[in-house]
Amino acid sequence: MLCADKPLIEIMETFRLNSKLREKDREYLIQTSNDASLGSVSTIVYVDGMRIDTHNCPHPEKVTPKQLLGMVKKAHGERKKELEGLLQAYQRAGAESDSDKMFLLSSVLFHKRLYYEALDLLKGVISLRTEYHQAYDLLGQTYLASGQVGLAVESGLRAVELCPNYADYRNHLGEAYLSSGSAGKAIAEFEAAIGVNMYYSEAYFNLGLAHILEVSNATERLHIQQGIIRIQEYLSKAGLVYPEYLSHRNYQEGLKALEIQDFGRALSLLRSVAEARKELRRQEFISMNGRLLAHPDTWTVENLGKQIKSLRTQLEKHPNYLDMQTELVYCYMEQAGMIWDQGLEICQIIMETHPNQERISGILEGALDVRASMLETIKGISKEG
Repeated sequence: MLCADKPLIEIMETFRLNSKLREKDREYLIQTSNDASLGSVSTIVYVDGMRIDTHNCPHPEKVTPKQLLGMVKKAHGERKKELEGLLQAYQRAGAESDSDKMFLLSSVLFHKRLYYEALDLLKGVISLRTEYHQAYDLLGQTYLASGQVGLAVESGLRAVELCPNYADYRNHLGEAYLSSGSAGKAIAEFEAAIGVNMYYSEAYFNLGLAHILEVSNATERLHIQQGIIRIQEYLSKAGLVYPEYLSHRNYQEGLKALEIQDFGRALSLLRSVAEARKELRRQEFISMNGRLLAHPDTWTVENLGKQIKSLRTQLEKHPNYLDMQTELVYCYMEQAGMIWDQGLEICQIIMETHPNQERISGILEGALDVRASMLETIKGISKEG
């Protein structure tokens, strides 16, 4: 019997698809299903039993079982194809030993949380070029994300040694120190990052977190009170640069915990705010760069142009984001090289049809020298930053 005053909820059928991939003794599991309670199709990716990513795609309220099955199949196919493409690119990159391509792909793998694969490529990059500072910085971030804090500190120190005036490197090293419990060293790195970039919101926020850790070990009442005031100032400065910090659900709760000197709870809550910012950055990176950087062999003048436009738009929001700046330089240089190659092709066609054109022959010879110089310059970008 149906009760008239309760809504009738249609029982929706559940569809599930599983696929397994293997690479270097690692198992990748892709699971896709529809969730009637959430009204979405969800795909979860596991590596050796550990969840690394989740994709949710809402579907309309009224949908037939056939349409729903089609959505599940489509979502599953897209994620499977994406993972297969990344693993194939990973195999090629390791075999080709091109340090720049290896670094670009490792950046994608890191942001896709495929840390084992990213570490493997980054170690290869450093073995090829021992002063590749971006690789050391990313290696440190990857070690930290995978829970290897000591190695994260070691790699971060090397990146800072090579480029001491890079604010991002200082901030990343500070995060490694913070995770290791070294509040004093973390504070020094965050202050150094702010010294380079006074509008560095993440460094201000992290500086607040480091001072929470420091004050939690203090015993003098005055030191604790002064520390709380200092923490509030740093968090406030971070919020001025990046107001979204203030709207996070845990921000105000973290401040309340700080005020009553529940430092453990305050640190936990405010760290979740910082992690939310990182997750947003991760998603932005994948959205903008993931497919393009993972497959540099498919680059064209047109899609590099779209990438350049996207990066410039993002840099208006984050003008001091080193990773984006470096990627923009790569894209401009690669695009310029492709356009130059088009000119070389025309010169070569002319020489084939008019072999006695000495002027064109001279132009072609000079243009080939310039192109060789371009390639060296592109490699030099990663060396010099």
